[in-house]
Amino acid sequence: MNNMFYTILDLNLFIIALSLMYFLIRKFIKTSLSRVVLLSIPILSLVLVALKASLNHEEIGLNFQLIELDEIIVQDSISSTGTALSWEYMYWMGVLFFLMLTFIKVFKILYFFKDGKSHSNLQIRKLKVSDNNDSFSFFGFIHLSANLNDEEKEVVINHELIHASKLHSLDILCYELIHSFFWFNPLLIVLKKELIQIHEFEVDEIMYSKLDKAYLKHLVAYTLGANSAQLLLTSQFYNNLTLTKRIKKMKSHTKKHHSLLALIPVVGISLACISWTYNETDIQKNTSHAVVKHLDKEPEFKGGKEALYTYIGQHVKYPAKAEKEGVQGTVHIAFVVEANGEVSKAKIKKGAHEALDAEALRVVKEMPAWNPGTKGGKTVATEMVLPITFKL
Repeated sequence: MNNMFYTILDLNLFIIALSLMYFLIRKFIKTSLSRVVLLSIPILSLVLVALKASLNHEEIGLNFQLIELDEIIVQDSISSTGTALSWEYMYWMGVLFFLMLTFIKVFKILYFFKDGKSHSNLQIRKLKVSDNNDSFSFFGFIHLSANLNDEEKEVVINHELIHASKLHSLDILCYELIHSFFWFNPLLIVLKKELIQIHEFEVDEIMYSKLDKAYLKHLVAYTLGANSAQLLLTSQFYNNLTLTKRIKKMKSHTKKHHSLLALIPVVGISLACISWTYNETDIQKNTSHAVVKHLDKEPEFKGGKEALYTYIGQHVKYPAKAEKEGVQGTVHIAFVVEANGEVSKAKIKKGAHEALDAEALRVVKEMPAWNPGTKGGKTVATEMVLPITFKL
């Protein structure tokens, strides 16, 4: 595990927290706002992760001159030719699989409409009528069931044109792509279904305002011949699982409750909890050392960088447990080079795996004295960060 693992973990935790907030308030907000919130969850999660990374970076080194050393790679030569699959490999294989699946879905839809006909309405790219009992759309591609009469076809076309004008298919496609990168998170499937349902509610509200009870009668009548469509990614005109909900939603009004204000501290607490992902990310700031900035000379391992690389390579042993589990990752160790050159206060700034963390910390704690940093002709204490990467 490495920084990418923690970034993906943070993203999914933020998605979970924000989704829970949405499900708490969805009954009290308008349909159009629900759509905006659902589409914003992945984007806001990315923003929060970036903000967290920025804050974590700024928290380090307020009391010391902070120097981050070059990464040192420790590779297990015995296991490097093995067949153990890393989590990164499995993750990207999953991403590739689901991206291909999305591509296949789009291809199937476009292939389905290959023999569709152009329509006098310029908003319709292709219109197809077949014996398939399902009516659906994908952007400007609309399919109508041949079992519908002329009046019913007109209702369905108007319904699907609203989907097209509001770019509902783009919403679904974006969620499919997001799900491809978070394929292991089942909550994305729930959010995707919720978004599709919100699309139907949104269109139903517009159609109901135009046709009133005639639209309700049409929905009920359509249940006699509708099946579950096989072309995913499309906006389904009818879904028997949502009929009751759709009628209830059209005839209801959004409630306003001041109790929603109680969600503010809930959001704050949830985001604060998520931000505490790593263990001991900072060097203790309550220290007796004076603040030192802009050193005249930085601390140096005796013998220079090459000597440091040699020391780490000779003393770090790839943990058997991590090797057995096929675990890799980068461990960031923060420590202080005292004014006398001794290494102290070594702690894990950012971990990767319990076994890897322990081994990296052990080696740093046992390091010999350095040549200390200097400022104004005097030796001073300096905070250092050493990234050690374990590779199989």
